[in-house]
Amino acid sequence: MSKQVWGTFSVKDHCEPNAFVAEVMLYDRLVIPVPPDDKERARWRESGWQPERLDKLLEILGDRAYVVNWDDERQKRWKARYDAGADIAQAVPDWAFAATRTELTQGLPRHVTGIQVITNYTAMAELERDLRLRPRERFRCVGALHLRSSAMSFSSLTIPAGVTRICSGRP
Repeated sequence: MSKQVWGTFSVKDHCEPNAFVAEVMLYDRLVIPVPPDDKERARWRESGWQPERLDKLLEILGDRAYVVNWDDERQKRWKARYDAGADIAQAVPDWAFAATRTELTQGLPRHVTGIQVITNYTAMAELERDLRLRPRERFRCVGALHLRSSAMSFSSLTIPAGVTRICSGRP
């Protein structure tokens, strides 16, 4: 069997717009928690985790989804992990959901031998917030000409003859 890359998800990842669209291209299998009974489905519904939407997505994913019952035993282990990371939980708003993804790595099939937990960011703002990133200056101006740079910064710039003022920062 060739090496596979599996991705784990939280109890609410399927609620995002375009859930699993990019991930199905990145991962061979998607490990997804599901409510094991009607009582848990009702709790998910009350929490806004849309179990009906999950049902539809699982039908679309077919065998690419590896479902794991989010039962009482898993929730107890999750709570122990969450409580142990209480300091992290205060610094990282979605720590509870990250702990869910980690819990899902327990009990995977024997042929899944290596696990690397990677945070799945669905928006740049989440990445910037969690890693406390600050965007670099996005504007450079030469005289009255303002150039906007989204992903690159200018380390050197050829200045046309006659330009006397150079500035950096927001125009």
